[in-house]
Amino acid sequence: MSFLQTVLGLAGGSLFAYAAVPQALRTIRAGRHLGVPLDLVAAILGGTMVMYTYLTWTRGFDWVLAVNYSVEAASWGVLGFYRLFRRQPVLEVISEAFRKSAESSKNLIRAIDEAGRSRT
Repeated sequence: MSFLQTVLGLAGGSLFAYAAVPQALRTIRAGRHLGVPLDLVAAILGGTMVMYTYLTWTRGFDWVLAVNYSVEAASWGVLGFYRLFRRQPVLEVISEAFRKSAESSKNLIRAIDEAGRSRT
C-alpha cells in the first residue's frame, strides 16, 4: 500500500467517522432528536459494526480503524438514543436544580422566621 493510498484511506475514514459528531453534540445540547430518522441511525450503526468486523477479520486489528469506527458508532449511538428517549437539555437540568435549591433555602428561612415569631 502506497503512502497516498494510506493518506486517502485515513482522510476518508476520518471524515466519515466524524461526520455525525457535530449533530450528536447539537442533539445532546438540545436534549431531543433533531430530525434524524431512526432507520438511518439503525442502518449506519449496523453497517459500522459489520464493516469494522469485516475489516478486522480480513486485515487484522488496526488502531486507526478502531478509533474511527468507535467514534462513528458512539456518535450515531447518541443520535439513536435521543431518537428513542427524550432527555432534558443539560442547561435546563442545571437551572432547575438551582431553582429548587433556592426555593428550599427560602422555605427554610421562612420556617426559621416563623418559628422565631411564634416564640414572642
